[in-house]
Amino acid sequence: MQDDLKDLKKLFGVVVDENKKQVPRHVLRMFFWHKMIEKENNIVAKNNEKIKQYPDIELIDVSEIIDYEKLRSFFSKKFDTVLDFKDLHDKFLHKNKSLSEYNEALAVFDAVKNGQGIKIDNMSVMGEAMILFHLEKYFFNIPFYNQIHFFSNTQQVTEYVNHFPNMLKQPNKLFHKHFEKFRPND
Repeated sequence: MQDDLKDLKKLFGVVVDENKKQVPRHVLRMFFWHKMIEKENNIVAKNNEKIKQYPDIELIDVSEIIDYEKLRSFFSKKFDTVLDFKDLHDKFLHKNKSLSEYNEALAVFDAVKNGQGIKIDNMSVMGEAMILFHLEKYFFNIPFYNQIHFFSNTQQVTEYVNHFPNMLKQPNKLFHKHFEKFRPND
């Protein structure tokens, strides 16, 4: 937590203390976006990498965890019996909003890629950061600047991309720093 407060000050000039306890939403959005870019320094990412090294571990995609039927099928094959845990799964999803938001962010990103028009509303600042992260990776030379107001639908994103000035197009400088992770249209 202290490192995050130091990063907020260093990256955005925002000081959080007893007198100023709230960070502007657009700053938090870009702060979380930055944390996704620099994820190798994130404790959660480090722990996930350790878990992946365990022998005989079988990973499940987040989309399979959210989808009850897919998860049920996975467990049925694993335990050679059909389990009924729908109520437990519903409670899990209700309490773990980040999984649902992860899927929603990816759905927005997919809609942009596929030219589909959908509304973007009720996203948390983390969900918005996730969308920007994927958009900036996909539209490699179009930066998604720290806008105060977030896009309200995918048509606005498409318009932003289609009319972004050619003279300002360039890959994000952080992509150069972490070039092994970021490739155009990835």
